[in-house]
Amino acid sequence: MSQVQAEGRWRGLRLSGRSAATRWLFAARMMEVKMKAAVALALGFSLLALDAQAISRYNSQTMSCARIQETVRREGAVILAYTGRGGAPLYDRYVAHSGFCNGTDITRVTSVPASDTNRCIVYRCFQKSHDT
Repeated sequence: MSQVQAEGRWRGLRLSGRSAATRWLFAARMMEVKMKAAVALALGFSLLALDAQAISRYNSQTMSCARIQETVRREGAVILAYTGRGGAPLYDRYVAHSGFCNGTDITRVTSVPASDTNRCIVYRCFQKSHDT
């Protein structure tokens, strides 16, 4: 029994007695359907990956400390920008926990200025050093 006949019987179709061209067209159509499904699946996974890479940016000095901490907790990782002591713009990536860091990084407590305090406690990823 050929593969085309086996697929036809599996799908409840009877291809025996059909011409070779009909069997070939059936096999080609089945391959096309499988390829479309594979492309759709790959596209879906690539869209998930794009969404996972998106990160929001906020100005910490326009938000209360509680709002900053809630935003970081909710989104997992955010970019917080603020004006430094010398007037230069500063920014960094802050995370909810070490699961949002690279595999070998750890989190450490740091602070950013907020609208209601100069020291809002948040976490940032750091490379693990040998003495840590």
